[in-house]
Amino acid sequence: MGTYWTNCGRKINARIVQKSPNVLNLSIENVELNRERLLRLKLAAAVLFLYALTILMVGSGRNVLWFHGAFVILLGLIAFSYTQIVRNESLVLVKDFALQYSTNFIGGSTKNVLIPIKHIHDVVINEAFHNLKVVFILTVLTKGNLLKSRPAITLLNHLNPRVDCLEMIYNEVHTILDIEND
Repeated sequence: MGTYWTNCGRKINARIVQKSPNVLNLSIENVELNRERLLRLKLAAAVLFLYALTILMVGSGRNVLWFHGAFVILLGLIAFSYTQIVRNESLVLVKDFALQYSTNFIGGSTKNVLIPIKHIHDVVINEAFHNLKVVFILTVLTKGNLLKSRPAITLLNHLNPRVDCLEMIYNEVHTILDIEND
């Protein structure tokens, strides 16, 4: 479909993987994945360099045990942030079955949300305030007892595409989805 931008200025590619009258498969890929990985690796290398430098200057002993712990915790946080880099997000909509939203992380984990069609009230573009600016998010409004605790489920909330990309996705979803408002 094309190259778009996120709310924080990163490049993403949005494309329709499959489209038929009953099935829609959209994928949003993080174009700047390698740059984000390299940034985290440089940060980890800089922390290791500082750790080695301070060991040479200060030495080792019982008095600096807290210092070793602080570096271990810092490296652990960097490693955790590395595994939480988003590779891609996808939406699969099957007309009479369900909407599945998936997020694939670089660490290999995947987060899936499946919403049955009979529990979808509407799919809307909603505006929200984030860091003193207005951002637009794609939201599924739910109905029924199954999802009573989650009346609104946000989609594509890791890469946060801008409104032009969200409008394209909204139009494609609404061409497949035939919503009956009770």
